[in-house]
Amino acid sequence: MKINSITFKLCVLYVGAMGLILAAYRGVLYYNLYQTLYRDSDARLSTKAKEVYITLQLFTIPLKESKRAVILGAKRMVGINVTYPDKNHLNKLESVWLKSREELSLHKDYINFLNEEGKTVVSSPNIDKGLSRFLETYTDTQGKDMAFYSIVYKESLNLRIVVMPVDFGYLGKYTIQVGISTDPIIYVLRERINKTAISIPLIMLVAVIIGYLLVWRILRPVKQVAKIANDISHENLSARVNVQGIDEEMKYLASSFNDMIERLEESFSYVEEFSSYVAHELRTPLTIIKGETEVALQTDHTYEECKTVMRSNLQEVERMLKTIDYLLLLADINYRKQAVNFERLDLEEFLKDIHEKSKILAAEKEITVNLEMSQEQITLMANRSELRRLFFNLIDNAIKFTPRSGNVDISVKCQKNKAQISIADTGIGIRGEDIPKIFNKFFRASSDEKKNQLGSGLGLGIAQSIARIHQGRVEVRSAIDKGSTFTVILPIH
Repeated sequence: MKINSITFKLCVLYVGAMGLILAAYRGVLYYNLYQTLYRDSDARLSTKAKEVYITLQLFTIPLKESKRAVILGAKRMVGINVTYPDKNHLNKLESVWLKSREELSLHKDYINFLNEEGKTVVSSPNIDKGLSRFLETYTDTQGKDMAFYSIVYKESLNLRIVVMPVDFGYLGKYTIQVGISTDPIIYVLRERINKTAISIPLIMLVAVIIGYLLVWRILRPVKQVAKIANDISHENLSARVNVQGIDEEMKYLASSFNDMIERLEESFSYVEEFSSYVAHELRTPLTIIKGETEVALQTDHTYEECKTVMRSNLQEVERMLKTIDYLLLLADINYRKQAVNFERLDLEEFLKDIHEKSKILAAEKEITVNLEMSQEQITLMANRSELRRLFFNLIDNAIKFTPRSGNVDISVKCQKNKAQISIADTGIGIRGEDIPKIFNKFFRASSDEKKNQLGSGLGLGIAQSIARIHQGRVEVRSAIDKGSTFTVILPIH
């Protein structure tokens, strides 16, 4: 996998996104675990501090309202021997206290009592003087019933303490501090970090493999397109990309590529067809011109004979020029559709003009041209000059293949928002096997009568192409010796 390849970049993007998601997820899990552990720790500290306060109130009762009652009671609570009156009552209290202290694990905790001035008056045995002075700096509860602090003493002792101010009325105000070691919490958090530190690289490795497979599958159609593109030549334009079972976006790419190849195939086919036709159609007149010119040069001729040769050559040249003009026109219609401008066109007015011109074309053969319009007013969006070319091509064909004194009927009707303009003649008709081919470029009917008629074989192809750029089509019905009907179907504006 090359570094400058799309596969590599998509894999990096995928794995990078996965890494960011995992890192964020890890951070969220760590934060939630951190909050949960310390929330549980604070709940236990709160319970312990309240239990200490309640028990301390009981311990002060036997001292009969002595000012030292709180301090003496606190000392007895943390296990310091002091002279204490009413030992029987004290023993009962201490038995209850010891049981509570055992249940709450207070014997392992750090308990500190501070007077109203914030000085330590009683501490549990596990608190030395240095720690007690350190704890004296954590007395601010910011107006709350209690406050919690995480502290580190001498970089070796990690504590979470609760600070709870208490009021014993006339016995004075004190502050109770209860602390527990946060080493178990730190251990759990470190274990979680270590486990995720090991698991994330493994997950990333799996993500790399999965990402590569996904990218390979996604880009497979692109490679297929590239392979087919490399295999395509002017001799082989039939290859297509299989669009079955691929993603929609890639299907769009593959379909566009297939459409492009199809258009190229049509273009090459057109060029090949054009070349073949030029070789066939232009060779004959050029051969005639060459032959007649050579004969004229080899012998002496009269002025009239030279004029005859030149007249014949001129006819052949005109025939070639007409063929070339038709080919250029067909290319413009088929491959420069965007250059055709459309305008609103009143069909009745347009066909009346066509009808008048057609009567002039048909007069030489004494053919009658009739026009029957629809009673509805029909408006088209069309290119006037191209549409004139379409109808004159069809009418010219009808006149050409209709015997003298025949009829050509132009009729119009509407059906389902479509205008149907039919041009029917009483001519020689078209063979059934030729009808599917008559709109093909360069096709000429196989009948003897039509072979005798000069033509390029492009007129009907041009008519069909013009109809298509108008979102329409040309249809034909015909029978031998009964005539043909060409129907132009166009959308009504």
